[in-house]
Amino acid sequence: MEDADPGEVIGSTANDTSLVITNTGASGSQLNITDISATGPFTIYDPADPTGPPPSDNFSLASGNSRTVNVACNTSTPGGPFAGTLAVTYNLGAGNLTANYTLNCNVQDRVPVFNTSPVAPGNPANAINFGELALNGAVGQQTLTISNDGNDALSGTISLSGPNASRFTVQPTGSYNIPESGADVNLLLTCLTSQQGTFSATLSISSNDPLRPTNTYPLSCQVTAPAPAMAPPPPRGMPWPPLPPAWAPSPATPPP
Repeated sequence: MEDADPGEVIGSTANDTSLVITNTGASGSQLNITDISATGPFTIYDPADPTGPPPSDNFSLASGNSRTVNVACNTSTPGGPFAGTLAVTYNLGAGNLTANYTLNCNVQDRVPVFNTSPVAPGNPANAINFGELALNGAVGQQTLTISNDGNDALSGTISLSGPNASRFTVQPTGSYNIPESGADVNLLLTCLTSQQGTFSATLSISSNDPLRPTNTYPLSCQVTAPAPAMAPPPPRGMPWPPLPPAWAPSPATPPP
């Protein structure tokens, strides 16, 4: 007999292995399977209907034919190794025989893993700088992507704080949720340009990642007024700036 090892599974998510039963007997022989069972945290299932009833465990195989038995490790308790037995009872015409296969699996704890890009969390240099922007010009924009690199749902909140928080916006705001293997959340950060000055704020993202419950990102931008336009130079030969017109006395008023 040989082991059939489903390998490592993640929490309650069933990982599976398969055992191929083949009739290697001579031409014309018949292999009759009369029972297939599994013990421990293992179940036999039909891949076409994983949550439905197990497939029939009573069938026959002609010479050269095969049938695949799918076995899943199902447990929500971290730890291991968990052991069980797959028993296949068969009949070759001389009474029932049973082949036993040892099953084992390990179960990891389920945890979300918080991550962001292009600025990584926990980086001392994780400031997001919008640079220098023109007063009343186009707003400054940056994107920060939240991803879940773990094996459980990631959730938390998004907020802005600090002395100039009103000069920045973030969308979406409030709460977020990323299922296991779910789509990333893209944050659009904006620095407003309707007021001149140097502004700073803090983007805070909480998470249920036990290693990164609080994550902060300093924001900064500078909004400057355009320099005043220079007056065009005078025509060649003309004084600059132009001289005021010369004063001349008023003509005398003739006597009456």
